[in-house]
Amino acid sequence: MMVENTNYNEYDFDDFVFDDSFISYANNKNQDDILKWEKWLSDNPKNKKIALEAKLLIQQFCFKDKELSNDFVNVEWLKLKDRLNISEIETPVKKTPVYRRKPWQFAATATLIVLFCKCIFLFYIHS
Repeated sequence: MMVENTNYNEYDFDDFVFDDSFISYANNKNQDDILKWEKWLSDNPKNKKIALEAKLLIQQFCFKDKELSNDFVNVEWLKLKDRLNISEIETPVKKTPVYRRKPWQFAATATLIVLFCKCIFLFYIHS
């Protein structure tokens, strides 16, 4: 997500948190990124506080990439089901009523509208 020739002086908190190079620096993954950001921070002390806050957030939310075995997942799932006392997960089906107008309702409505218009017309003619 990083663009070359980026003006890091205009970075705000979100920009640091979402910058791949900065994330690599915060997690000590790439020596080039570590050197680059350490130099940038020493050259730009006014941005150091916000950058270090972003680094701290990244470090707090960094999780190790670890694949869980199927056995582990199944055992934990069974434990959870037992704790919740769930035999099977059922999603209730909510029946929604379908309202259909019958043809006679349309005819009645149309008739009432025509009668109403005729009454208004006759009223104005006789006034």
